[in-house]
Amino acid sequence: MFAERFNHLIVKYPQEADAFVRLADYFVAIEQKSGEQYKKIKLDPQRLFDIAQAGSQNRLAKVITVLLEEKVFERLLIVESPGGGGIGTFHSYSEIPDVIHDPLLDTTLNVTPDRLRTVYTPLES
Repeated sequence: MFAERFNHLIVKYPQEADAFVRLADYFVAIEQKSGEQYKKIKLDPQRLFDIAQAGSQNRLAKVITVLLEEKVFERLLIVESPGGGGIGTFHSYSEIPDVIHDPLLDTTLNVTPDRLRTVYTPLES
């Protein structure tokens, strides 16, 4: 189960343990209800903040840093179409092109910060 990947984080990072317990509980509920559907989850920073009940942006940053360093989650950068939905997914800012074709609108768009969305998704062990 994916939720079990939080167990060692709870022990290794006691100051963030309560946040990791809440994240584990969130994924336990999903796994019990939908099995491996958790693999499709994309959490934006605000949703992670809410689930973990981080309390502050600094604490959320620490939780996210641990999740990334421990390879529990990965960060994805999504270029969004003005017509709705993502039109490109990237692992780093250096991969993002200056322009991208939007198949929904059949046009080429400049990639600007307001078209980027950061999400975090579970990594398989």
